[in-house]
Amino acid sequence: MTFQDEIRPLITAETALLAPTLYDSLSLAIDSAETRMRGRDLTKYPAQFSSLIRMDVREDLERRSLPDGWVIGGDPRLMAQLLLMHEEHNMLLRFLKENRANSGRVPHAGPSKARQDVWGRRDIPFDFDFGSRDAEGDEPTTFLLLWAPIDRTKPKLGFTLRVVHTVESGDHVKGVTCDMELELLQGGAIFDHLEFEGADEAGDLFRIDIAEEKDDE
Repeated sequence: MTFQDEIRPLITAETALLAPTLYDSLSLAIDSAETRMRGRDLTKYPAQFSSLIRMDVREDLERRSLPDGWVIGGDPRLMAQLLLMHEEHNMLLRFLKENRANSGRVPHAGPSKARQDVWGRRDIPFDFDFGSRDAEGDEPTTFLLLWAPIDRTKPKLGFTLRVVHTVESGDHVKGVTCDMELELLQGGAIFDHLEFEGADEAGDLFRIDIAEEKDDE
């Protein structure tokens, strides 16, 4: 059984439960950030805008009841870092803004060794015997939870939200290779982008081209 066969049904179900709450929080955060940056060219300060978004999403989520098992993590002092963790399933969503300069838009790990290790992890054993997991020392299965405005100059036109699983740290020239992509829809539905015609191996891999946005986490 491949990593995708094991993980995809569970991450699909769990992110579908999260989607309505995430859409509400992100909508409010975009409105708030746009108000605070009114009069400024948002394309001139993309990192500042996305940091405000992360901050306000966290603040709003902390006031809400999340679906069972999900908790808020990350250190907000580190560029408003925001993680969503499911402790029982030992999986983690890292909330980031897409970089829309190139076709795939998945941010690469950059120079950080810790991030490179997370981005490049493959085939992590996924324990479905929830009662027997020894939480100490087990690295979570990490996904990137990526958002992007449909039009970066007009945030109120809406946004996209998706989950990807990377299998390498990538770079700003070649991009990032992923083996899973799920689009979260507002009502809780999921659109699975994983199947590709002509795939000749059990685990489809696809390369996503990105361009680095410095100072964005």
